[in-house]
Amino acid sequence: MTDIVTAITELRCNYKLAALLELSGIPRSTYYYHCKKVQSGCKYNLEKAEITAIYKEN
Repeated sequence: MTDIVTAITELRCNYKLAALLELSGIPRSTYYYHCKKVQSGCKYNLEKAEITAIYKEN
């Protein structure tokens, strides 16, 4: 799904969002949900990095 959202985001400057969403079959709310999810990243990135560092250390 993220590949489709990325493609729509890139094509958005040339085409209308409504047309792209209709062509892909994705509801507008789903598109914005995935955009927000991609932009915010993972909620626990800092914690994962610390755990990985501790693991490598030991």
